[in-house]
Amino acid sequence: HKAFLRGLFDGDGCLHVNKRGTLQAAFCGHPATVTWFVEQLGITPNGAPRLRGGTSYAQWTSPRTALLLASQLYAGTGPRLHRKSQLADRFLA
Repeated sequence: HKAFLRGLFDGDGCLHVNKRGTLQAAFCGHPATVTWFVEQLGITPNGAPRLRGGTSYAQWTSPRTALLLASQLYAGTGPRLHRKSQLADRFLA
């Protein structure tokens, strides 16, 4: 289950560092997929997932929630996208 969520996020998610040097995260896709991903993750994004065109997205911009997301998806072992895993590891160390 965790590997599947991580795979979804590796493909359609984003981890980045803002200008203040804190981690932020976002996930986009079909509205039903984004809603399901948020429910499975159990980490409340900044408000309800938003719709832009036919695509929905959710954002985790507070340092606490973005770190929690990174910890849930990238702590431990298993297949992962190297560049996202490296960025998560910088904040989880």
